[in-house]
Amino acid sequence: MPITMSTAAAAATVAIYVAVMLAPGALVGLAAGLRGWTLATVAPLLTFAVAGITGPWLALARVEFTVPTFAAATAMAAALALAAHLLGRRASSGAHARRDPARRPPWSRAATAAVACSVLLAAVIGGYVVLRGLGTLGAISQGFDAPFHANGIRYLADTGDGSVTGMTTVNRFDGDGAGQSPGSGLLYPHAYHLVAALAYQLAQPFGATVPAIVNANTVLLPGVLALSFAGLVRAFRGRAVLAATAAIVATAPAPLLYISMARGPILPFLLGLSLTPVAIVVLRRFLERGGIDTGFVLALCGAGLLAIHPATLLTAMLLALPVLAQRWLGTRGHGTLSRDTAALTGAATAGVLLGAPHVAGALARTGSGFPYDGWPAPFGPGEAVQALLTFQLIPSPHSEGTAQLWLALALLCGLAFVHRLGELRWVAGAALLTGLAWLVVAVSDHPLVLDLTRPWWNDPFRFMAMAAIPLTLLAAHGLAEVQAVLRDAFARWARRRQWQRRWGATARAGALGAVVITGFAVLSQGLYAPSNAALIGPRYGNPPPDDPTHMAVSDGEVEAMVELGKRAGPDEWALNNRHDGTVWTYAISGVRSVAAHYDDSWQPPRAELLAERFADYATDPQVRAAVAELDIRWVIVGTHGHLGLPPGDHRQPGLTGLDELPFLESVFRNEAATLYEITEKPAEHPPRQPDIAQRPTGG
Repeated sequence: MPITMSTAAAAATVAIYVAVMLAPGALVGLAAGLRGWTLATVAPLLTFAVAGITGPWLALARVEFTVPTFAAATAMAAALALAAHLLGRRASSGAHARRDPARRPPWSRAATAAVACSVLLAAVIGGYVVLRGLGTLGAISQGFDAPFHANGIRYLADTGDGSVTGMTTVNRFDGDGAGQSPGSGLLYPHAYHLVAALAYQLAQPFGATVPAIVNANTVLLPGVLALSFAGLVRAFRGRAVLAATAAIVATAPAPLLYISMARGPILPFLLGLSLTPVAIVVLRRFLERGGIDTGFVLALCGAGLLAIHPATLLTAMLLALPVLAQRWLGTRGHGTLSRDTAALTGAATAGVLLGAPHVAGALARTGSGFPYDGWPAPFGPGEAVQALLTFQLIPSPHSEGTAQLWLALALLCGLAFVHRLGELRWVAGAALLTGLAWLVVAVSDHPLVLDLTRPWWNDPFRFMAMAAIPLTLLAAHGLAEVQAVLRDAFARWARRRQWQRRWGATARAGALGAVVITGFAVLSQGLYAPSNAALIGPRYGNPPPDDPTHMAVSDGEVEAMVELGKRAGPDEWALNNRHDGTVWTYAISGVRSVAAHYDDSWQPPRAELLAERFADYATDPQVRAAVAELDIRWVIVGTHGHLGLPPGDHRQPGLTGLDELPFLESVFRNEAATLYEITEKPAEHPPRQPDIAQRPTGG
C-alpha cells in the first residue's frame, strides 16, 4: 500500500537523499586528499562512516544527533582529514607520492567520460528496475524487517538519540527481556538509519514520508554498487571498457540486490554490501602509499562498514584476503609482509577506537544469548555449485529459483580469460573464497557452520549476494574480453583497408564496447529488468492482491494509522497488534506504539503483559499501571498477519473482543482496521509489579 506523493515530492526526496549521501563524504574526502574517481567512489561510505561514528559519541556526550550537530561533526572530520593529509604529505617521499594510484589515471579523457556516463546509465537502469517494482516511491514494504527500519528512522529523527542501543527501544523499550535494566536495549548497527533520519528531516518540508525515505535509499543502491565497481576497476588500473561494463552489468544479477529487497528487506546489509568494493579501493591506496592520511581514510571506512552492518565489514575483510595474497606473493622486496602487517594493525586500531561504541555493543550483543536458529541449508552440493555459477535464485516464497543464463555465459567467458585480469587477478580468488563460503552455508546445517556464519545470520541469500560481488565482476570481465577480441579483429580488418586514420583506438573501443553491452542487454531482456522488478513488486503490494485486506500492510490499516496521527496528542502512545500492519504506526503516524516490529522474541515485559491481558484493563491493576506508565490512550488493530504467518486472524489474546469492552470507544473504522480511544482513565495506579514474566519467545 503506497502513501500518495506528488512527483515533485518524490523527486525532491531522492535528490535530497543523494545530496545527504554524497556531500558530507565528499568534503571529508577532499580534505583527506582524495580526487577524481577515488573521491567519487569513497564519498558515500565516508558519509555513512561520519554519521555512524558521530551518533554514538554524541549520545555519550548527551548531545542530540541532528542536522546541525552532524554538520559540525562533518566539519570536524574534514579538519582531522586535512591535518592527516598535510602530515602524510610531509612524511611521504616523492617515490611514495608517485605510487599513489589516484595520481596515475590510466584512462584518457574520452574513456573517463564514457565510464562516467556508464555509471549514470547504470544508476538510471537500476533505479528504474527498483521503482518499477515498488510502483511508487511511497510504497510500503510488506516484509518482516521493514517496519523496524522505518520506525527506527522515525525514532532517530524525532529524538536525536544516536546511541548504539537507542533505536532498538522502538520495539524493546523495557530492555531486552534477559534481565538487563529497563530501556537498556541491544545494539543494532544504525549508520543507515542515521543518514536516513537526516534526509527525512531535510525532505519532510517537501512532502517526504518515512517510507519514501526508506525507498529512496533502495532506489539508489544499484547506482551505488555501479559506482563502487567502476571505482574498484579504476583503482586497480583496469581497462575503461571493463569499468563501464562492470557498472552496467551490476544492475543485472537478481541474487546480488533485488531478491533481498523483496525478502526482509535487509536494507542495511545491502547498503554495506554495495560499499564493500570501496573498502578494497581505500585498502589499495593505503598499501600503495601508507601514511597517516591514507590510514585515516581506511580506518574511517572500516568503522563505517561496521556501523552500517558488521557482516559487511567481515565481507570486505574476506575480499581483502586475496588482494593481500596477490601483493605479498607478487612482490620482490623483502619485508613487505611485515611492513604491511604493522601498518594494517595501526589502521585497524584506529578504526576500533573510532567505532568503539559499536565494537562494545557488538560484543555485548554476542554474549547476550539473543535467540539465533539460523536458516536451513537449501541445496545439495551439486545444486549449490550450479546455483552459484548460473546466478540462480534460491527457491522460496519470494522466487521460483530461476537462473540467469546469459549472465552465466558471461561469467564463463570471464573465467576463460581470467589470466587477462591484470592487477584485478585477485577477483578470481575472491570469487573462490566467497563461493566456498556460499557452498558451506548452502549444504550444511552443522552447529559449527551456524556459529561461524552468525554475523550473516547464516542466511544463504546473504552469502549468495556476497559471492555475486566478484562473480559479477568476472562476468563483466568476460564481456569486456569479448569486446577486446572484436577490437583486435576489427583493427586487423581496418588496417587491411587503411581505415585506421578514420577510426581512433578510443572510438573503436567505445563503439565495440557499446555493441557488446547492447547485445547482452537485448539477449538478457533488458538486463533482466522485467524479471528483477517482478521479484520486488509483490512484496510492495504491486500489483495488489485480489483482496487488499489480506496484505501484511493494507490500505485500510495505513488509513487508520494516518487518522491516529491526526488525533493523538504529544507523548501519547497506542497499543497495537504485533501481528498485523499496525507495527508501522510510529513511522506513518508519528505516534509511538507498543509493538514496532513483527519480531516477538524478548518482548518488553509491559508489551507482553498488554498483549496477553489488556482486555482485563478494568480489573487488573498491573494492566492499568502499564497503560498509565506508557500514556496509552489509543488502541489500533488491523487484519491479516505478516508474511511469516498463514492466512487468517492473528490477533494477540489481550486484543480480542475489543468492541465489547466498555472502556473503549471506536472512533474510526474501515474494512481493515479499527481505532479505539480509551475513555476510562484510572485516577491512580498501584506501583508497577516487578514479577511480570520475562521470557524469550523464540525467533
